[in-house]
Amino acid sequence: MDKFLANLCLHGGALAARLTLGQAFLVHGWSKLSDMATATKQFAAMGVPLSQAAALGAGVVELVGGLLLALGFYTRWAAGALLLVMAVALVVVHPGEFLKAAVILWPAPGGGLVAIPAWMHVLPLLFLAGWGGGMISLESLKEGLGKVGKGGGAKKDPGDEGKKKPKGK
Repeated sequence: MDKFLANLCLHGGALAARLTLGQAFLVHGWSKLSDMATATKQFAAMGVPLSQAAALGAGVVELVGGLLLALGFYTRWAAGALLLVMAVALVVVHPGEFLKAAVILWPAPGGGLVAIPAWMHVLPLLFLAGWGGGMISLESLKEGLGKVGKGGGAKKDPGDEGKKKPKGK
């Protein structure tokens, strides 16, 4: 029963994180790409160099990364790329949030609430970059219908990867 609950929480959590973040990044990417003039102006107003290229790059990464997250395909790569976008956003777009989040990682009365939205994207992305898409994902189907350790979650013993198994076992 404990193993069932653990798997339900891990793989259900991965699915929920993927769908929630995937949708959010898809919307952000689409809004940038569908109105590049406005996105470029916003990036330029924030002092981002090469604002048109930066807006295009961020929009493509957000759109494609969001779609890959939602589908659970190349989840680790998508989460890694989106983590880079979020790191730049925290430093360039939300520097006040970045500084507050470095000190206050939990909402407290009178402070800390401003930092939470950006970190609410970063923390699940870290989980997905490390864990993968989970059993309920296209990667899992691709690798054999939900075998843990095959694109669907952490390996039981990462040190066994390169070892040959004895014949007959």
